Amino acid sequence: MKIRTRLVVSFFISTLLPCILLLLTLEVYMQVRGGGIAELFSGPDEDFFRDVAASIIIILALTSLVLILWLYGGIVARIKMLSKAAKRIEDGDLDFSIESKNRDEIDDLAVSFEEMRAHLKADAEKIAKLEEGRRQLLSNVAHDLKGPLTSISGYAEGLFDGVANTEEKRLRYLRTIIEKAKDMDSLLAQLSLFSKIDNDGLPYEFEHVKAVDFVASVLRPAELDLRNVGGMICFFAEAPEDCEVIADKDKIRRVINNIIGNSIKYRKEDTPLAIKVYLDEEESVVRLTVTDNGKGISEADLPHIFERSYRGDQSRNSKVPGSGFGLSIVEKLVNDHGGEVFASSTEGEGATIGFTLKKYRKEV
Repeated sequence: MKIRTRLVVSFFISTLLPCILLLLTLEVYMQVRGGGIAELFSGPDEDFFRDVAASIIIILALTSLVLILWLYGGIVARIKMLSKAAKRIEDGDLDFSIESKNRDEIDDLAVSFEEMRAHLKADAEKIAKLEEGRRQLLSNVAHDLKGPLTSISGYAEGLFDGVANTEEKRLRYLRTIIEKAKDMDSLLAQLSLFSKIDNDGLPYEFEHVKAVDFVASVLRPAELDLRNVGGMICFFAEAPEDCEVIADKDKIRRVINNIIGNSIKYRKEDTPLAIKVYLDEEESVVRLTVTDNGKGISEADLPHIFERSYRGDQSRNSKVPGSGFGLSIVEKLVNDHGGEVFASSTEGEGATIGFTLKKYRKEV
């Protein structure tokens, strides 16, 4: 039964039932006195009793009507509002708000509806942002795979057609093919890792790690990459030798390599690349900072460098390889360790990117 029907039935019951009870009471009263209720309306006071009865019926009817209308306006109207809001949410329209004055249970329900709408809108915006990121990611990956594939195809055809007619040329062509294949393999490995991170499918193996020794072991292979581009790396360990952190070695190794790789990609062409790595100890964390003398990051790009698939104007307008998710992987891996990432830069003078890790405190 609809609320409107219930209210109409309630109106008649609240009006007629008191009248019936009143008549029954008067009938009992008159029978006790040896008469009947008909005598009240046929005696000398006939007009008086009729007027009283009519007044009582009118008062009851008006009172019931006012109460019913008050209930109808206070309940049904707001329920209709919530029904319309639910329909708009069902249709995917989340750009509205549900007002409430915190007066009763229906307003509590309206508050719950508004919280649900706000959460759904936030989730929808998050999903839209993720989808846009995935589309941008696919576009970047497709673009970055095209370059190495074109080079591999071109140099392979050169070998096949005999363009590389000397041993030196053949070796150079083969070396280029190998380098481009490694670039593709690295890009696909990053994409695979990003996919696992995105689906929370990346396992961690945390352990107690001596920070200084571990960072030094990660930087040694990086020195070879820097020498190949005419650069150098300096490590300044200001943390104690016995300082330990809680970390997954493979994940933090990738974090450091991604940051250094970023410095290599955005180095200046006319200046030897110099990278300084600082390892400092604080009260509860260890801070690793990587500073370079490369192209730096523009003020507009700096707040976005850890966003997935983000590539600044400098990288979009140049031939710098990369899909734009290297630093987003850095942030995700560091956050999963309970640490924080940070960055600062002056465009044209270099950039500083770093992160923190929790220290391991030995129980005494």
